[in-house]
Amino acid sequence: MAATHDPLAPAAANTNTEFGSGMTGSLKSKVSDATSHLKHTASDFGRSAAENINRNMKSAASALDSTASALRRAPNSGGKLGNIAHSTADRLESGAQYMRTHDTQDLVHGIESYTRRQPAVALGCAAAVGFLIGMSLQRDRRY
Repeated sequence: MAATHDPLAPAAANTNTEFGSGMTGSLKSKVSDATSHLKHTASDFGRSAAENINRNMKSAASALDSTASALRRAPNSGGKLGNIAHSTADRLESGAQYMRTHDTQDLVHGIESYTRRQPAVALGCAAAVGFLIGMSLQRDRRY
């Protein structure tokens, strides 16, 4: 009986395996080097961004304190509006104190924890911040 040739069957192993493995090893090495470089670059960028945020948190804390002071000095008629102003000032001062005593990593962990406990509130806050950013971008585009 005559043997038939199947065109879809794998070809006989008649290739130079040293050439193939050398190319594969070189490619793996290049990919590994590129991945390592990318990891270090991303790590350096993250570290730099965190240091920037830490510096800016101190000035933000000062801004929160001055806003709280302005709320306390504002003439208010007492009653509910005065209570809301003082309550807001207390929260702003508390936020300022938190920013002074914690670093970026603590802030991220706190936000993650709060988001897990209160997902609906976190989504609402994210939507509000997105809306405000969108409005500010629209305003910048008009001028």
